[in-house]
Order: sequence, then C-alpha cells, then structure tokens
Amino acid sequence: MAQAPGVREGFLRPSHWGVIGCAVAGLGLFAWQAELAPAHAQAQGTGGLLAKIEELEVNLAKRTNAAFVFIKPHACNDKVIALLKDTLANEGIEITATGSLDYKTIDEKMLIDNHYGAIASKAVKIDPKDLQPSDKAKAAFKAMAGMTWEDAVSKRLVYNAAQAAKKLNLDGNALEAKWAKIDKKKDLVKFGGGFYCGKLEEKMFVINGFYMAMRGQFTEKPAKIQHTCFRCCTSTR
Repeated sequence: MAQAPGVREGFLRPSHWGVIGCAVAGLGLFAWQAELAPAHAQAQGTGGLLAKIEELEVNLAKRTNAAFVFIKPHACNDKVIALLKDTLANEGIEITATGSLDYKTIDEKMLIDNHYGAIASKAVKIDPKDLQPSDKAKAAFKAMAGMTWEDAVSKRLVYNAAQAAKKLNLDGNALEAKWAKIDKKKDLVKFGGGFYCGKLEEKMFVINGFYMAMRGQFTEKPAKIQHTCFRCCTSTR
C-alpha cells in the first residue's frame, strides 16, 4: 500500500531515519523502523568509533518502532476510525499522520494488487503463458484437463482472472460465483501457495478466478481505506 511519510526502505544515511525491516500484522502492513542518530557520517575512517555507533544503532532499533496500518473498506467508518485512534492513544502510541485512499486511486495504482502479492499477480498481471508451474503441478493439470499444460496454453485455453472476466463479460462477483461452482475434487488444481487453476467452462481454464471479487472490495465505488502512521517505544504494551 501507500508508503508512510517518513518511512523509507534502505540502510542508514546521514541526517535521516533508517528503516530496518518490515512485518505484516493486524489491520495492514507494518513497517518497522528504528530512530537512528545522524552520527554515522562522522564515523567514516574511524573503525572503533564506527563499531560503537553501529552497536548503538542496534540498541536503538530495539526500542523504537514505527508502523503504517490501514482500515479495510468494509470496516472504514467513523466508529472504527475513532476506535483505532482511541486505542492507540490509550496505549500511549503517537499518531504521526493519517489519510485516506479512494477506490479510484487504489485501482489505478494497483495498490491492492501489490498488497496481495503473488495471488494478485497471477490473477491480473501475469499472462498464463509466462507462468511456470512445477512438473508436479503440470501432471495434476493434465489429469484434470485431459491435455498437457503446454498444449492448453498454446491453444489459449488458459486465462488469468482478469482475462476471463473480460472474455465472459462478467464483473468480479459474477466471476467468483461461477468459480465457486467448480467441482473442487475434479476440476480444481492447486499449483502452489496462492496459485490455483480451475476448469471454469469446457476448454476454459482460469487462474485464481476468485481474486477479482476480492479486488472489487477495494476498487469499486464507494470503497476507500483509512490509513494511520504511528510510532511507539517497544516497551509500550
């Protein structure tokens, strides 16, 4: 999702904060950050001092965190926003910035697709001909489809979710409803984590056909998310 103001990825640079890692938690994406002194530039060429500063940086990293979180569209209302704000305040956590993103921005910048990562990329970004299922996955596909993966791709019988929705003139919810009717024991193959191929129609195989409905929750009017940046000492409960 959108990157929090003041939260930058990379290593220590003079005169600004350095980001030291990230993790996924709770309401959204947490970017963990240490507040570091700008003394790094003064330590060039002084091995002993540089080592001490690096030790200090590690110690500081253990004491201060920063995060970017967002409230999903289905829960994005005044009560939930107030609940988040009050909860953080009650825990002594400092809010440094807030804002919102509407459905148009989320759609145009493919922010939710970036958030969902591999699941989304296979559903909307990658053409099936560029996918690389394992040999085991290909064998499972052949058993399900009655033809090899290579033959199905060459005959353009395999579609990602976005391509399938366009070809069938269906919105995300309608495509997901059709996907839900697939016989999971006979006509659905799991290629890997977040990587599914289903027989949607005779001679039509779709990758991650469920995703467009998930995406629509963020990219269709009047969806929006509310985001909050905050920082706290690691000793905060």
